[in-house]
Amino acid sequence: MLNNKAPLFGLHHVAISTPDLKRSVQFYTSVLGARLEREGGWVRGNRAMDQRFRLTDCAAKICLLNIQGHFLEIFQFDHVEDTAMRPEAWRPGFTHFALQVEDCRKTYEELSVLGVDFVAEPLTMPSGASFFYARDPDGNIIEFLDVPEGADFPSIL
Repeated sequence: MLNNKAPLFGLHHVAISTPDLKRSVQFYTSVLGARLEREGGWVRGNRAMDQRFRLTDCAAKICLLNIQGHFLEIFQFDHVEDTAMRPEAWRPGFTHFALQVEDCRKTYEELSVLGVDFVAEPLTMPSGASFFYARDPDGNIIEFLDVPEGADFPSIL
């Protein structure tokens, strides 16, 4: 645990990588209502970034999206061999990130009309919270979570 000299403030962002930045940004802004906060990246020959990503002569574009005060960073690397496996909730490593919504069933129905790919329909847990998993255009899993008042589950509201 960090000591008082280096306090931890909280989770700043989650980052994902995509082969198509424009498509991913379109999905998160148009379908989920995220706001584009900033764009950036770097060109080939940036040794500092090569070291951090353990790549040689890499370049990337980046978009930082704001989802109700929480950030999602999306990378598109140029000329990097795609060795990704389709994300699954049971695999070790990153499995999903969750967005809290007011009404899980209503959100499911609205996203269904937009053609979003779902893992399964909403499920209400014994705690009273409801959730469902959906996939972004690259197959990353997004959990949509509804925590009604009185549910025995932490809420960000």
